Amino acid sequence: MKRTILLSIFATTFIALSAQTKTFNGGFFEIKYPPAFSAKGSLISQTAGDGSFDSAVFTSPDGEVEFYVYSPQWSGEPTDIALKNNEKEVSREVKKGEKQTLTFWTIADKKGNYTRSYQETRNEIENTLWVIGIQYKNMKAYNKYKKQYLAFKASLVQYADGVDDSFSQLITEYPTQQLQQIWGKTEPQNVTDLFLLLPKSAFKEVAKEIWK
Repeated sequence: MKRTILLSIFATTFIALSAQTKTFNGGFFEIKYPPAFSAKGSLISQTAGDGSFDSAVFTSPDGEVEFYVYSPQWSGEPTDIALKNNEKEVSREVKKGEKQTLTFWTIADKKGNYTRSYQETRNEIENTLWVIGIQYKNMKAYNKYKKQYLAFKASLVQYADGVDDSFSQLITEYPTQQLQQIWGKTEPQNVTDLFLLLPKSAFKEVAKEIWK
């Protein structure tokens, strides 16, 4: 199970790296975003205790779109995207599965200045959730940045307990001297460092994850 989680994360990271060049590190997540976008932390993490963020906003250079992510350690409430007085909710769809519930909703400015859409994934069993979204001035702006947004969504890596344990177990399989040779350091700085520890025999499995 842990091996499957790692392969899935490595595959997702591999996809993201082909289209993204900057990384934002939150309190309990990591995400890639277009290099020309500006990044700004929003909600400070309630559990990290180091001033890092549970959510962040990424704005395009022309100001036409904003990408959004909310990924706390456990469950929570993304209050920074709550409905405002000048807005109205125009659609909502809920899909319930055995382990998780997906909620899709769209909010529009009453004067038509912008629209924002979100996807929430809530796991009732593990008591976790994350929210990904985009705000755009019009459909032309949305279509202009659609590919970057999809890459942004795919690049999210959450630091949950099970994944952290898997990473820790993977690292302990390598002597400190060997880690120094591979990384040039003894501690990983991000998930891409961990990608380098993946055995060659597993790359076929990663390819399956990417292209399935």
